Amino acid sequence: MKAVKYLERIGKPSLAYVKLEGKRKPGVVYLSGLMSSMNSPKALAVEQMCSESGQPFLRFDYSGTYASSSVGYVCNIKDWVEDGIEMFTKLTSGPQVIVGSSMGAFIMLHLAKRFPEKVVGMVGVSGAFHFIRTA
Repeated sequence: MKAVKYLERIGKPSLAYVKLEGKRKPGVVYLSGLMSSMNSPKALAVEQMCSESGQPFLRFDYSGTYASSSVGYVCNIKDWVEDGIEMFTKLTSGPQVIVGSSMGAFIMLHLAKRFPEKVVGMVGVSGAFHFIRTA
């Protein structure tokens, strides 16, 4: 398993992530679902595929979940959408394919709408769009 790093943020929880460098384009970003982590079998399978094909890959845990910090924070879907935006803008470059599982598919749509010039593909796995009224 790759080493976990942390994106430190002022006034917000740090975010745990694993980033795989690669020379091929596009890069791939994995957005996990509610109650799932960046270490889920789906995330690791996508990472393996990217490793074998030489593509950049990013997976992370949202604020207050799993390996990301949570002390003193109560987080919600709006925070996790913002986490996705921040990770996407700070840790990726060039064209990206976003893979979103469950709640991650909901966050994927936010990224695609906000960054149409950078998102070149999307894969939604069991999309959970019932979060629409809360973000």
